[in-house]
Amino acid sequence: MKTTLSERLQKAMKYRGNMTQGALAEASGVAQPTIWRLVNGKAKGSVKLVDIANALGVNVDWLANGIGEMEGSNNEQKFRLDKSLNISVWDETGETDDFV
Repeated sequence: MKTTLSERLQKAMKYRGNMTQGALAEASGVAQPTIWRLVNGKAKGSVKLVDIANALGVNVDWLANGIGEMEGSNNEQKFRLDKSLNISVWDETGETDDFV
């Protein structure tokens, strides 16, 4: 069964203990009216879906497109509370031990 972004977002919010739109807005750093539009199907997407998915702890591809499992791949990257992330540095031979 195909689902919409709105349906997936509502499912993820319910899965996270009936998270409110306000709580999701605060956790993701996204304006609450944007969350409202996404939850109510008034917006087809947002450039902030990565932030929303991270706040909910769900797979970005699942939230955006319904691809894969709800919990998954973007959980490998651990964002800090300030939303920063260590990015691995690669050179011509592959991944190094450095990060930015």
